[in-house]
Amino acid sequence: MVTERNGRGGAADTQRGAALLLALVLTVSLSMLALSVLASRDMAVVVADHAEARARARHAAASGIEWATAVVMDQGFTAQSRKLVLADGDEVAVTVDPVATPQVVAKGTCDGVEVRLGADVDAIDPPAPGYAWVSLSGVTTVNHTVSVLGSAYLGALLMPVSTLSRGTLAMHGNLDLTAAALLDTSVVTHVSGTTQCSVAAITAPTIDTAAFPSSTTGGVSVTTFTGDTTLADTTQNGILLVTLAAGQTLTLDNVTINGTIVVTAPDSALLRPMVHVLATCTINGGTALTGNLALLAPTCALKGKTSNSSLVAGVSFVYRIEDMNSATFRGQLITQNNMQSTAGDYTIERPVGFVPSTPLGITWPGTPKYRIGWRGEL
Repeated sequence: MVTERNGRGGAADTQRGAALLLALVLTVSLSMLALSVLASRDMAVVVADHAEARARARHAAASGIEWATAVVMDQGFTAQSRKLVLADGDEVAVTVDPVATPQVVAKGTCDGVEVRLGADVDAIDPPAPGYAWVSLSGVTTVNHTVSVLGSAYLGALLMPVSTLSRGTLAMHGNLDLTAAALLDTSVVTHVSGTTQCSVAAITAPTIDTAAFPSSTTGGVSVTTFTGDTTLADTTQNGILLVTLAAGQTLTLDNVTINGTIVVTAPDSALLRPMVHVLATCTINGGTALTGNLALLAPTCALKGKTSNSSLVAGVSFVYRIEDMNSATFRGQLITQNNMQSTAGDYTIERPVGFVPSTPLGITWPGTPKYRIGWRGEL
């Protein structure tokens, strides 16, 4: 017996099949979407965990740099390596090498993530006293007008300026004396500022003429001279190292020095070594290695008859000054002893904003400060 199905029954079967297929497609799509959401969430967790581990590793590396700085402050700059474990369990490996670039490298580690940081540790020496002229000892005699544009310090305890002086110390700023008594106003005049007595004595700086390189270093040329030396009608650049014996002289005659003069000589009271300046001389003090140091001659007398246009710019340190005239010291002048006599008017000037910088040769007492020069991630 044959049964025929009508057309409406076939259409219903077709609709049910289509709905089943659609439901299947939707079920698969939703499943895939759910899996995608779960995968995205897991990836977000992984990324967040990695970011946190990286941040902790970077923090560990930074802690290593700071630890190395503390070690340098306490023990000095010596090469060493150390592995440290921080309180949170993160690790850091630190390498210190004063001649490397960068000087300090720290590698922080957290959960397998590593971050390397580099830094340099710079020692900042105690600052020089803020004077135009510092006379650490000795009785000064002025037979002409010596103008000090800025403040001055005279360290002689009894008679900082001789009453036999025929000239005037003209102050354009404060005059600080360790002596208890005021000076005669005929000898010291104030265009501005005041005289203060019984101030605390300044401790002399440490002087090291052997601290300078003996050959060209870092692009700074070094020229050496030995014995009685005359430089005339010339221009010299860089560092000039001069070695004198007792009684010998370095003569500068109509010269320009763009750099630093360093004179090593015995401290002989009977045969005092000398730096003799003549005609028109200009010393533009300092190099990349010597800051703004112009003249370092701690055992030498400085004397000479120069023209009005002669200039020593920067920091100058000499044993004493004798018979100087017609020159300008612009920056800071330091005399270990005194200004023994004058041969004419001259000026000692400290410009506004001038900061003495003597990384080699002169170190003032005090505790140095240290600065971290971060170089970032390596």
